[in-house]
Amino acid sequence: MHKLIKASTMCAIATLVLSACGEEFSKSFKEGAVPAFVESCTAEAIKTGTPNEVAEPLCQCTAERAAENLEVSDFIGGDEEKFMPFVDQCVSELLNEDGTLKAAN
Repeated sequence: MHKLIKASTMCAIATLVLSACGEEFSKSFKEGAVPAFVESCTAEAIKTGTPNEVAEPLCQCTAERAAENLEVSDFIGGDEEKFMPFVDQCVSELLNEDGTLKAAN
C-alpha cells in the first residue's frame, strides 16, 4: 500500500512538472520551428513561381500565426488544412489582388 501511495504521489508530481515543462518546451520549440518553417515554405513557394519578395513575408506571417495558435503536435504534423486559415489571413493582410505586396504602412 505504501508503495502505491508513493507511486501515486510521484505520478502527480511528474504530471505537474511535465505540464510546466510542456509550456516551456512548446515555447522553445515554436521559437526554433518558425525560422525553419519560413525557410522551407519560402523555398517551396519560390519553386512554384512565387517571387521571394512575396514568399518570404507571407511564409513569415503564416509561421508566426500558426505558432501562436496551433499546438506543437499540429505544427509538427504540417497538416495543410490546419495552416490554411493562417495563410488566408496573411494573404488578405499582405497582398494586393494582383499578388503583389501591399505598400508598407
